[in-house]
Amino acid sequence: MRERRKLKPGGRLGWDPHRRLAPGPPVRGPDGGPGGRGRGQRPPNGRLRPFIDKRRLRRSDLLRHVREEDVRTVMRYPHTVIGSDSSARAPYGIMGFGKPHPRTYGTFPRVLGCYVREEKVLTWQEAIAKMTSKTARKLRLRGRGEVRPGYFADLVVFDPNTVIDRATFTDPHRYPAGIEYVVVNGTVVIDRGEHTGALPGRVLRPRP
Repeated sequence: MRERRKLKPGGRLGWDPHRRLAPGPPVRGPDGGPGGRGRGQRPPNGRLRPFIDKRRLRRSDLLRHVREEDVRTVMRYPHTVIGSDSSARAPYGIMGFGKPHPRTYGTFPRVLGCYVREEKVLTWQEAIAKMTSKTARKLRLRGRGEVRPGYFADLVVFDPNTVIDRATFTDPHRYPAGIEYVVVNGTVVIDRGEHTGALPGRVLRPRP
């Protein structure tokens, strides 16, 4: 807060869920890795100090603060829908940078493989509805989320016996197993587990 007061005199002070920082060399590991612990500073100052000093670093935090039993409880709630707030990534090219949260590649296959097939937290029908039709209705995405005449052809073909996430915190850029085909707006984008190069996606906005 002291640093923020210097940067923005008279502004509102307090802990915010988001911080904006300029790009620069990475600092990885618990408490900012050597950037924090090596300086003998406690978090959050130990993590923020090198960023504030250089004014040229980009920061991304991976925080674990939800217990597994709480995840299961929330997942069972009838009105819960399943999604991910991760950005679009790829294990190659300009989108293959950094170490994103494993959910980037694994949110939906983890639900299917772990919480449905292995732990039986949800049925297949319940989980898929929470990922598709219920989400589309909640976000008012007309013509999406169901397989029916007149709707956009957004389809995922997966093997219920093998689908699972493979991304980890140390190796996050890993595609899931068991997803063979993906169709977006009627165009095949994943064929036998490989990207076809097609990019038929579009921005979706709610409709009344």
